[in-house]
Amino acid sequence: MKLNIQEIRKQSEGLNFEQTLDLVDDLRARNQEILDVKDILAVGKVQYEDRMYFLDYQLSYTIVLASSRSMEPVELVESYPVTEVFMEGATNHLNQEILDDDLVLPIENG
Repeated sequence: MKLNIQEIRKQSEGLNFEQTLDLVDDLRARNQEILDVKDILAVGKVQYEDRMYFLDYQLSYTIVLASSRSMEPVELVESYPVTEVFMEGATNHLNQEILDDDLVLPIENG
């Protein structure tokens, strides 16, 4: 999922988004039991405050796995809420501790 950092900062009340994702190759590379993943949709909001980006969204998708009994493909529709916090470059010890404790994620190339 790619969101423009400058656009997020400009929106004081946050930026709503709805993005369809194509992650089947990445997910299958991580787990060979996954036969297919489709209809991946993230719908939510991102806000910027004090060098931190707060993402709240609903993630839904259909995953196809082999049945444990028949080995036939079985589709499972999943949907769950996700909350993530990203931080721009940590500049002091406290910020680094937060990153080290996995309370927030660093922004790549940021």
